[in-house]
Amino acid sequence: MNRLPLQPFEFTRIPYDVLQWELNKFLEPTDRANFNGAMQWQECIYKRLPKGFAQKFATKVAMMVQRAHVTRINYMVENEDNLGAGSVRMAVNWIGLYADFLVKPVALPLFNYRKTGEAKTKALSDLATMIDEDFVFSDQMTDEVRSKIRHAIRVIEAIVPEARN
Repeated sequence: MNRLPLQPFEFTRIPYDVLQWELNKFLEPTDRANFNGAMQWQECIYKRLPKGFAQKFATKVAMMVQRAHVTRINYMVENEDNLGAGSVRMAVNWIGLYADFLVKPVALPLFNYRKTGEAKTKALSDLATMIDEDFVFSDQMTDEVRSKIRHAIRVIEAIVPEARN
């Protein structure tokens, strides 16, 4: 079986600085990944992430998850007259899942990196409403879900936002 000799990669003839600083500007992230796959590890090009990118991204993800939980719960509250017993149990379960989410490390950026305390105040207000005796599902609320809500309130109240630079 005859094989063709390997051709040298054409970019090996281009100076590293040109690859790193000139070509990099024009590549999309997927193109940059493909390009880096063909390069040796010392010659891979990269694009620096902006300052605070990780914190902003973590906050954005946490906000999306929180909105999904709150939207689901609000839908069930608004349609409580049309819900069957199974749906009410599901709504109470979602409330418990929301309280569980708020105590997980993934939710910490909501309260830790925000300029104002709006997210913390809003979350505490929502939880206080859900644990109130006048809440729509208070009769069906289990002790387990109530304890999850109380635990979430204690955890959120204890969070002290980090100083921003």
